[in-house]
Amino acid sequence: MLEMTAAAARRTALAAQGFADTRPTAAPTRRHLLKAVGRTSLLQIDSVSVAVRAHYMPVFSRIGAYDRGLLDDAAWRHTAAKPRALVEYWAHEAALIPVGTGRCCAGGCAPTRAVAGRGSARCSSGTRP
Repeated sequence: MLEMTAAAARRTALAAQGFADTRPTAAPTRRHLLKAVGRTSLLQIDSVSVAVRAHYMPVFSRIGAYDRGLLDDAAWRHTAAKPRALVEYWAHEAALIPVGTGRCCAGGCAPTRAVAGRGSARCSSGTRP
């Protein structure tokens, strides 16, 4: 039987979540942001704002200070030059997930276009998962 110390287990868990990755030496870019979101697969959207809205904090803790406009653009702006990279999804919480991930979620749900061009995920029945 393989054994692991508590300290090694903590280091492994933190590394798996992207906390051991080196931070960008220059200003973080969209690529850095998407790598951080890709490691966690989901950013929970929460309107509670003590210091800053909750979905901005996990990215900060992984890549350091960044322009929050990068996340806003990746989630809510779509152009031919920069297609949306994140879509709103309802799992057991409101969340942002990488585009294309919705097809892998339970219930066969996939991101779809919603009111005013904001994306969300809905099942083929039209209900939220």
